This record gives sequence, structure tokens and C-alpha cells, in this order.
Amino acid sequence: MRNIFFTNNNFSRHKEYSLNLIIFEKHKGYRSSPNYITTEIKGVKRDINIHNYCFEEFKYFNKIEIKIKNGFWGIQIIKEIKLKY
Repeated sequence: MRNIFFTNNNFSRHKEYSLNLIIFEKHKGYRSSPNYITTEIKGVKRDINIHNYCFEEFKYFNKIEIKIKNGFWGIQIIKEIKLKY
């Protein structure tokens, strides 16, 4: 499985692009699970882990900016996440 992720990221010739999306749902992680949000990327609802923010910080945000790159195997790679008001 590691080889798929390695080749997906390193052999991709696609450029990064940014998406500004609306946050539909916010979920607080329990114990060791991360906080995550639900948004829609290209018509598909996706859950995205939010590692850099505690729940008290990100519960006030309603938009998200995601830098994405289409990988070598067609799997999208999330490069950076920024929460916005």
C-alpha cells in the first residue's frame, strides 16, 4: 500500500490547484481520532481530517480552502488545508 501512495504522489505530473468549499458538517474527534469536516469536492461528499485545529477553533469557520493535486493513480492528494470565515 505504501508503494501506491509513494507513486501516486511522486510520479504525478499534475499541478496543484485550490478549491474554496463550504463546510457542511463539523465533527469532534473522540479519544485518539481526529476532528473532521464534511464538504463536497467535484460532486462527491468527502470527510477531511483537520489536524492543525482543535474543535473549539474550527467550529467558527464555515469555509475551507484546499490545495489538491491529482495523483499518478487518479487518487486526489490533499496538499494543504486552510479554514476560512
